[in-house]
Amino acid sequence: MTLDIRAITSCNIGPLISASISDDYIQGSGLIKTSGSCEISGIYTPAPGDIVTFTYSKSGVVRYIPRKLRVLSSFADPFRRITSIELGCKLTYLQDLTDPINWDAFDDPENEDRDVDEIVTIPIYASSIMQKCCTELGVTPSQIPLTNRFSIAEFDFSGGYVDILSDLLISESYCGFLDLDENLVVFSLDNDGGDGPLINSEKLIDIGPIGVGQLPGNAVVVSYSTLKLKAPDGTELQVPAPDEGESQVSASDVSAQWGKDISTTESQGNIPVKWKQKNTDNEYTNIYPTLTKSTTTTTYKIISYTDEDGKTTRKNVVDTRIREELKTSVIDASNLYSQYLSNDISVNVFLIPTTTTETFEYNQFGDEIKKTTTTYKSAISELGSLGLDLVFSDGYVNINNSLILTDQEIVTSQILGNYRTSKTQRFASWPQTISGQQGISRARELISTSTACSNYINSIYELGLFLVDEVTTTDLTGSRAEQAPLLSEIANANYADTNNASSNSYRTESKSEVELATGSSSAQRRIEFSLPYAPDDIFIRTGTTYVAESSDAAAKAKKYGIVQNRMLLGNRSGMNIQTAPEYIPTRPFSSIFIEAGGVIGLYKLNGTSWTIDDSGIIVSTDAMFWGTAGRTS
Repeated sequence: MTLDIRAITSCNIGPLISASISDDYIQGSGLIKTSGSCEISGIYTPAPGDIVTFTYSKSGVVRYIPRKLRVLSSFADPFRRITSIELGCKLTYLQDLTDPINWDAFDDPENEDRDVDEIVTIPIYASSIMQKCCTELGVTPSQIPLTNRFSIAEFDFSGGYVDILSDLLISESYCGFLDLDENLVVFSLDNDGGDGPLINSEKLIDIGPIGVGQLPGNAVVVSYSTLKLKAPDGTELQVPAPDEGESQVSASDVSAQWGKDISTTESQGNIPVKWKQKNTDNEYTNIYPTLTKSTTTTTYKIISYTDEDGKTTRKNVVDTRIREELKTSVIDASNLYSQYLSNDISVNVFLIPTTTTETFEYNQFGDEIKKTTTTYKSAISELGSLGLDLVFSDGYVNINNSLILTDQEIVTSQILGNYRTSKTQRFASWPQTISGQQGISRARELISTSTACSNYINSIYELGLFLVDEVTTTDLTGSRAEQAPLLSEIANANYADTNNASSNSYRTESKSEVELATGSSSAQRRIEFSLPYAPDDIFIRTGTTYVAESSDAAAKAKKYGIVQNRMLLGNRSGMNIQTAPEYIPTRPFSSIFIEAGGVIGLYKLNGTSWTIDDSGIIVSTDAMFWGTAGRTS
């Protein structure tokens, strides 16, 4: 049976030529954003933010593509009379929406009708932060299921409402997307099954493997930071005994010592390189395994100063931070490999380095007044971005692995009272400047020999760095020692200093933890995740009784690790399917059942995309394998 994908398609802006719309993948994110593009026949000038919808009609039934999109940019071609439009959902459109505000604990609506009856900590609720983000983004959530509480005096919103909302949701193993009405649909990622349609061979256009992305781990650990409550004798609040079968918190894998922190991340995957055989029309694709490994070493130093009252303050500040990254060369230079392969030139895959160094300068009060970030990249990484031909009739240009100074950012700050004025200067290599891009474009047409190309490349990086951007900002950050304390800080301090024996001298201290989510600590293949937000211990007063409540940070971390690793496994064991849109659900992570060879498998939808033209529509999705559901024979 041939599947009928014919349909009458339309767009609310104008006559539709074609469109492509894709959801983000679910792994590692708490929000699924949608983006895409379309071409419209005619000359149109939609404004950024204008709403775009698509419909299709089959057998007299009219349906919508289940995403409402907004115009990000457009270009009207006056010669071909075609308008090209870049699209994104409201979350994509408002990705950079932010306010440089900090929430006092008493800005949290959960605390506004409460007397100052807490000691040591006045919690800020993740649910309130989520509601604030949704309000600023203009979206209505289907539910606010978050339970995390943070024992902090203020919450910083400068990271952007979309990113904060995403991190809050994923920290508690939830995810969200915008439906056709731009409502935020929130769902749990800890989902074993669910109802869904049955798809067999008669409802499929094509299937294929996925087989990409990070490999799942035989053991998974999750790192997180939380505030632990300590009693006057220095003992920590005890976490309730875990249920049988759950693992205990272990910090044995945290590599740290006084004055220095060392953290390492590693990821593996695959990357395709397409190439065309010389003097033929034969096209091939080579699949290369990739590795990215990053080690960050942070060193600290103590700055001490004495104020006018003779009080000595000691600040622990960052002295230097060095990030050393190794990645497979083909990641940054796939076009170079394509050139070599197309010309029958043997080329190896090897690791290329990138080193980024941050140095800091402080005034006598320990306030940062200068930060310098310097980046050295491998020559092959830079060559991959130039777009030059490297193969000529007289030979080819050899690639090397030497380090080249490519970027530097210098931020200098001046503090006056409660105000900080910062000047940010960015310096970059000549190819990153406008004149450099124009020069390289001309050089592509003029260079005709490998020797000339090699000489030209060497001359580029002998030019050094150029100032490409300079921005000056003023804000109220200032010197924290000179600012008035927050209301929540005053309240916490007052209660912590009382003579009440059950409250006096209690305090919170930051603590880094590592939770073994699944597997054995001795497993050979071991991966690590980092929990964006972990809940804190809190200490509250009800009447005359003080109650200390330990957080469930370890349980949240374990759940996060299990969920993320299961999606990695499901993706690796899954399949990409193409079908007509009416056969699969419109909601990400929905369940579908695929029948093949008498076996029915349960799958979860991931990264769905719609391809449309004036004659029909196809939907493609990566179906993550979620288990065997049964047999039909």
